[in-house]
Amino acid sequence: MLIRCTGCRLLTTMEDCYLRRTNRVEYGMRIMMRLMVLSLVALLPLAQALAQGGPPVGGPPPCWPPPCIPVDGGISYLIGAGLILGAKRAIDLRKRSKQAV
Repeated sequence: MLIRCTGCRLLTTMEDCYLRRTNRVEYGMRIMMRLMVLSLVALLPLAQALAQGGPPVGGPPPCWPPPCIPVDGGISYLIGAGLILGAKRAIDLRKRSKQAV
């Protein structure tokens, strides 16, 4: 016996209508479970970071005077590498322009 399915408005049997509804509900439940797992995975590290204690109360700061940040070591190597790369590119460009003439 054919009936009009309330969910999809098709003429189907009662069993087909029930299967379509349950598949739709299961699909929605799967999507909700995925969203819950993804939100937990995204929020757990954030919660752990927010649960960290603040700086110690009282006493001088751990690094005084302020220039104790190691800026010189890495930046000087970076500037040196940039100079070497720039010189190499300038030499290559000069060789290419000589060959073109």
